[in-house]
Formats: sequence, C-alpha cells, structure tokens
Amino acid sequence: MAIAMDRATKQADGSERSDGRSWRVGIVTDTHGHVHLGAVIDATAAGPSRFVDLLAPAGATSLAPLDLEHLVVLVNGPQLAELRRLAERCIDQARLRHQLMQLADLAAR
Repeated sequence: MAIAMDRATKQADGSERSDGRSWRVGIVTDTHGHVHLGAVIDATAAGPSRFVDLLAPAGATSLAPLDLEHLVVLVNGPQLAELRRLAERCIDQARLRHQLMQLADLAAR
C-alpha cells in the first residue's frame, strides 16, 4: 500500500504545482539484525527510492545496509494503532513522539 503525499509548490506566476509522491511506512531489519522503523519514499525522475529512518533523531542509526525488498509495510489499522501507542508510551522526545503519532494517523487514512 502506498500513500500519496501531496506537496504543493508555489510557482512564480502564483499557481501551485503538485509533486505527488508515494510513500510507505514500515519496518526492516539490517544485516546486523537491528530493526528500523522508517518510511520509503518512492523513486522519482530525480533519484531512486529512499529510506528515511524515523528514529534516527533519537540516535537509532545504523551503518549496516538495508534491503528494502524485505520491508514489512504497516498498512492495517491494528498495526498503525500499535505504532501510535508505542510512540505515545516509549518515545520521550516530545517532537519525535508527536511526529510519529501524526505519521501513523496519516498512514491510516
């Protein structure tokens, strides 16, 4: 399941141009066995797909390569509700907690 992100950009003539992109929230295990929660932003003409580690701001980074073919996409209501509950209970950093909860809500739409 992919979710469209609609990012409108103001043009010089005042009109807006949309660069709708698709993204997926999921978990993936690196080659060292560490689990990463992240979002994959689909490839565009400007570049390949990108994985954004959502817990990197809290220090959960890894130098190990990730195989995005093994990404487990969080798509159903119970999975996303659990992600939201985990963020509420386990993330101390207020801004990151709020952003993860907001992401779970957006992914559920």
